[in-house]
Amino acid sequence: MSYLSVRREVQEANRDLANKGVKNKILFFGDSKTRGCGATVMLASGEPCLLSIAQSGIFVKKSRHGLFGATLYNEKNVYTNAQRTGALAYLFPDKLFPNGVTNPNLRAFFNAILHCQSAVEVSVTLNEAVQIAERKAGCTLQELSEQDFPSWSLRVDFINADPKPEASDSFTPAEMASVLEKYQALIEKYPISYMDETWLPLPKDQMRVVFKRVWKIAPTAEMRNYVEVAWIKLSMFQKGIGPTPVNGGVRGHSPESMRIIDRYLQLSNASKPESDRDFREMREFTRANSINQ
Repeated sequence: MSYLSVRREVQEANRDLANKGVKNKILFFGDSKTRGCGATVMLASGEPCLLSIAQSGIFVKKSRHGLFGATLYNEKNVYTNAQRTGALAYLFPDKLFPNGVTNPNLRAFFNAILHCQSAVEVSVTLNEAVQIAERKAGCTLQELSEQDFPSWSLRVDFINADPKPEASDSFTPAEMASVLEKYQALIEKYPISYMDETWLPLPKDQMRVVFKRVWKIAPTAEMRNYVEVAWIKLSMFQKGIGPTPVNGGVRGHSPESMRIIDRYLQLSNASKPESDRDFREMREFTRANSINQ
């Protein structure tokens, strides 16, 4: 896209803001491989605000070019950012960002900044988004329904989903973030163990729906890779294991160690067909929905 085209987009976006009575002014925004992912806004207070979204995380500075200025927001955890993205979409349903913005995180953060009047307000709004949203809602984000979120937010329909999915297959951004966070905690705590299937945040079929939807809206290749790895680990959750995971890292030749090792091998053989199916399904899905970044 040429410099003149970019400039024209910014001018059109600022005209739209002025027509809506918004005093903030967009200096720049980008949502592509060539232009990067971020935005710079001159707030009504006269303070510049720079938003940058990258694989390493999301940060916002009181700066025009990013070299100097106070840090208003800096978060590298993808799950925290996902939760705040959902919270910001709930808090600011009125769309102020330009039509050319498609990245889910950029939409929510950019839109929230355009609703703020000062750098202090930006910092408080972004860092306390979840708490503010839950106070406003009177419940946790997970208890909100999809009707509570604006249509422009993170909700994405899985391409292979039933055109009339059950209500239980609909997830808000906050719900999907919560599911992945709980799942990650289990995988990190028991990385080479088989766990009882009842430990999963959702039934396996719904876990796969979440994986597919999150993969499609993931803003970075790093996040999509995490989803792929998480997906093929789903077979590590099996029925009938009970409250104690079967640890594959057991060593020694004691009767108890040999019993655990034998049980682990049995579970490995029994779960292999499921693991293979998940791997094939994941590969077919990612190839059918390839994203070039």
